[in-house]
Parts: sequence; C-alpha cells; structure tokens
Amino acid sequence: MNDTYDGSAYKSLSTEELKILTEQTRTEEMAEQMSKKKEVWKNLKRNLKALKGPRNILILGDLGSGKSSFINTVIKVLTGRYHSYVNVGNASCHITTCLQRINLEALWDGGDLANKPPNLPVLIDTIGLDNQGSTNASSAEGTSTTNSKLINLIINGKIPEDCDLLHAIKSFGKGRNVKELSADKTKAVDAIIVAIPADNAIIPQNLLEDIHKQATVEKRKVPVFCVVTKMDKCTTDPADEKEKKRTEIAAAIRIDPQRVLLCSNYQPNKPWDDKEDISILEFMCLICDPHITVIDSQRLEFEDPPIEKDNEQSRVQASSESEILGADFWDKAFRWAILAVTLAVVVTLMVHIKNIWSKDYKKASLGGLNTYCLILTGRNTPLDK
Repeated sequence: MNDTYDGSAYKSLSTEELKILTEQTRTEEMAEQMSKKKEVWKNLKRNLKALKGPRNILILGDLGSGKSSFINTVIKVLTGRYHSYVNVGNASCHITTCLQRINLEALWDGGDLANKPPNLPVLIDTIGLDNQGSTNASSAEGTSTTNSKLINLIINGKIPEDCDLLHAIKSFGKGRNVKELSADKTKAVDAIIVAIPADNAIIPQNLLEDIHKQATVEKRKVPVFCVVTKMDKCTTDPADEKEKKRTEIAAAIRIDPQRVLLCSNYQPNKPWDDKEDISILEFMCLICDPHITVIDSQRLEFEDPPIEKDNEQSRVQASSESEILGADFWDKAFRWAILAVTLAVVVTLMVHIKNIWSKDYKKASLGGLNTYCLILTGRNTPLDK
C-alpha cells in the first residue's frame, strides 16, 4: 500500500483516482493474504506429512452450537469446494443423531490431486449434548453422567459409525448400562474440538466439566481445542472484546487461549473473507501438530502395606483363638458342674440308704413319730404303750 496518502490527500483526489487507489489497495491486501495462506498451507502440509496416519478429530458441543456447520466450513477450506456434507440444524431439535465419520481424504477435489496433502484428518460429528445430561453428575462419588459415558465410549473408539446416539443417551438416562464393547484403535479419538456459539451468553459449564474429565483425567488423555462459532452473529466487534471472550471460554474449558478459534461458519449465499480461511488453516495446523499427541497414561499397581496386612491377620487370628478358648472354658465348667451335682446326689442317697437300715435310725424315727403324734392328739402316752 502506498503510504504517501493521508487524509487531506484523499479529499483532493477525484472519484476515478479514488477508485483506482481502492482497487490497488484491495489488490495488495489480496496478494498479502494469498501469500500468508500459502505459507500456512505449507506448514499444515508439513505437519500432516509428519503424522503416522490421519487424526480422528471429535467435534463436541451443545445442541445448536454450530458443530455441523463448522465441519462443512473446514471441508470447504481444506478441499476448496463447499457442499452440505453434514446436515445442519438448530437449537430446537436434534438433526445429527448418529455418529458420522467424515473422511476428508475421500472428499478431496479429484482435479487437484497433485496438491493434496497426506494424512488429511477424519472429522467425527456427533449428536448435540444437552447440558442437562451432565447435571446428574456424581451424586455418589465414582458415578458417571449420561454425557460422560457417551464421550468415554467415543474417545476410546468403542462406538461404530452410524450408531444411534440418541437411543444411547435415552438408555443411559434410564440407568441402563451398555454391554461390553471392544475398542477399535483406528477409531480412537486423537483430538477434541468443543464448539461453543458466540451468540449464546450461557456457557454449558457442566458439559465442559464432563469433556475435561474424560479428556484429561481418564487413562487416555486427549488434546482439547475450542471453536467459537457464529462470530458473524455476535455483536462483539472490537478486538479487545473478542480477546476477552476468547480468554473467558479458554478458562471455562481449562485450555490455553491459543487453542481457541473465533470464526464464522461458511454460508454459500454470503461473501467469504480469505482471512477466515487463514484462521481455520492455522487452527487445523495446530491440531495436526505432531508434537501435540494423545497420551495413553500408565498407572502404577498398588497393594496394601504388608505390616498392616499382617497386623490384621494377627488380630483376626487372636480374636478367633480367644473366642475358641472362651467357648471351651464354659463347656468344661458346665461339664464339671453336672458332675459335681451328680456326685452330691449319689452321696446323699447312699447316706440315706445306710441310715434306713441302721437300728439307730429306726429308733430315732419311731421316737420322732411318737412325739409328733402326742403333739397332734394332746396325749402323754407314747404309741408303743
């Protein structure tokens, strides 16, 4: 751009000269954008070439967050042509109800195969996750929400393509558990993009918490990015306000602000700025950075301390021995008591038998009987007289 023009110079120019100047400025800006776009494309191709294979990029978001529109926009930017590959809906109902895997390799323009980069990513479109599906979170520690269960299955590649996700959500909501599914490593998620609409002031915090937990706390740790869609519908124009929104959303999802993209979704009937292409290409370049990868964390195996375990065994053993000894003592005491009573009865009987047969006992008995009779009858003469 010619820097010799100032405000006063513009006023002195004729209409034809202003037209020429405007056209020249536009041409220079377009040339500058084209140069930058080529440079970003070069970096993206370098990153894609360094990958071992195409990355599976999962797009998550609330109902009507612009996930499907963003996917169509990315396809347009990467392949050079637009088509509504993914159905676009609104916030009132589910349009995407099944898991869809969009292979960008197959969508590349066949007339430009020479410039097709290797390892183009696979975009995974899913059902809109209602924030309410994350509000039944952890009433008891260790429990999972409806959204977290579904996200976990998708991240680990356990859900096949065209799986009915709406039916899965309803089943999880009824407390049902899915049968054991085998993981397909080729379908496991390598990166997550969370879509948040700019025209919605309410951030789905519960959903973001579930995504953060499944992506960073579980065994498979997946890099998380964010795209703020529908920026064309947002009233925030100043650059500082946009950066404030970027920082706010980055803090809500706990990621670096550099991993947040502010963009407008492509619409065929509206003008498209090449600056949007550059922003999206830079964003995809970051996601496909070979140094930003999934971490399959390994966990140490633990066991109970040996000393505490031995003490517990000793305590249980001592307790058992004490109970056995106590029972044995009372059993012996009861037996000895029975024996003592039996001996006492036997001895008493033997003494009585002996006395019955002795003469002294007979006389004593007769005398005692006479005395008893005298008392009863009032006589003074014994019975034997």
